[in-house]
Amino acid sequence: MSIQKILLVDDSKTELHHLSDVLGKRGYKVRTAENADEAMRRLASLRVSVKFNEMAFTDIVDYIRRVSGMNVIVSPVLQNKGLDGIRPVTMTLNDVPLRQLAELVAQFTATKLKFTDGVLQFT
Repeated sequence: MSIQKILLVDDSKTELHHLSDVLGKRGYKVRTAENADEAMRRLASLRVSVKFNEMAFTDIVDYIRRVSGMNVIVSPVLQNKGLDGIRPVTMTLNDVPLRQLAELVAQFTATKLKFTDGVLQFT
């Protein structure tokens, strides 16, 4: 699968405009952010299509971490309860925000989710 969407992060509006224009002309869908906080907000609203078939909770957490680039934390309390005891997830989602995916995973696995300062935390 080739890269189709790019998030450019730079504090220079001129550079963002120039690079966005160049990449856009080459067929990429480009989103921009002027700082890390804005980039994290954009990543939190990233839309994904995904199918999980009996996928372990820890694997889904790793997937969200890799796709979003966000810091995803599983609380020590939840880890101590035993992550292997959390039922596997089976779901198909099309074009949903990544944050909504995390919320659905939390609901499906009977865990809680907090989102603060660019960090997703399952508790």
